[in-house]
Amino acid sequence: MNGAGAGKGRRISNERAYIYVFCYMLDYIGSRVDYMFDLCN
Repeated sequence: MNGAGAGKGRRISNERAYIYVFCYMLDYIGSRVDYMFDLCN
């Protein structure tokens, strides 16, 4: 493995982690909004 390949792999894994956290936050916010709508109804 060369340095460039390792750096490229690390960047891809970081992007994947950011996407995972982003989707997790969207899911969490969505569930909170549904919960608030249940309280209003």
